[in-house]
Amino acid sequence: MSLFIFNKSEVQATSLKSGSAGTNVDLFAVPIDSLTSISASSGSVTLHFENANLNELIRGGTDTSHQYAQVDLTVKSGRELDVVKFIAVAISNYSKGKGSGIIMDDVADLFPGDYITGISAIKRFE
Repeated sequence: MSLFIFNKSEVQATSLKSGSAGTNVDLFAVPIDSLTSISASSGSVTLHFENANLNELIRGGTDTSHQYAQVDLTVKSGRELDVVKFIAVAISNYSKGKGSGIIMDDVADLFPGDYITGISAIKRFE
């Protein structure tokens, strides 16, 4: 299973597993095929995920609860389309078995491509 892995900040006692405020969800991993859409505004790209219950998918469960998640990325202004294209190519490569995931790590300042500069929010709705 190929994953998006988002690490916004160090996991600590105040970290949450879900939350709609975009704060305290510090680490989030979701199957790449859960991505449903990408939107952008100046200096920001947002990834939208449906059925984002990784725990149930790994265990082979049949959880019928609906979970939605979104991750807001900070990007260099004017490069939003480049980021969307890069993510599309990366997903295509991973779907062809050329990798095991896409890591975006704000703690280690590790992002794919040249134009993503941070993770501004991780939101999970149950």
